[in-house]
Amino acid sequence: QFVGTAQTLTSPLVLGLSGTAGAKVKVEVLDETGKVKNFYVTLAAGNQNYAFDLTGLGKIGVINFVVDQKNGGAAGVVNVKTSGLLYIVS
Repeated sequence: QFVGTAQTLTSPLVLGLSGTAGAKVKVEVLDETGKVKNFYVTLAAGNQNYAFDLTGLGKIGVINFVVDQKNGGAAGVVNVKTSGLLYIVS
């Protein structure tokens, strides 16, 4: 459950992602009501901008980046570039 102050983000949300080439990352975007949109990205070594369509979501509460061993490998790196988003380590 989301706790905090949700934010209105423009759609599409553009994030710069890079990391271990070929690793797959799931990007979960949750709004303040708990509605979720999932996106899947295959990373490249160099930074690439990805546009995520937030249509149908309200104010955004959380953006999670999920990497599991099956899709992302046993070890690796994920780099995220944002503008204007608060980062909280979990």
